[in-house]
Amino acid sequence: MILHKPDTHQVFKKRYHADNPCLEEDGYRIEVLIILRKLERLDKDEYSEEDRSEAEDLFEQRRQEELMKSGEDYEEDDPEEQ
Repeated sequence: MILHKPDTHQVFKKRYHADNPCLEEDGYRIEVLIILRKLERLDKDEYSEEDRSEAEDLFEQRRQEELMKSGEDYEEDDPEEQ
């Protein structure tokens, strides 16, 4: 499950959703933290430094994968190589 950033610029520190259907998804807390890095709590539980480190690592890994993918797409579309 990959979440995308909302278009709003609101800054959240805490979020609680009763009957949150995402609770059943593995890793949803980390996915939310990747998007909302300043979030302190989600569903009444504080984020730990370990959670923050994991979210940062996943963010950086995905960013690197996107950069590599973008580079591959650019090379495939390069008219000088044809």
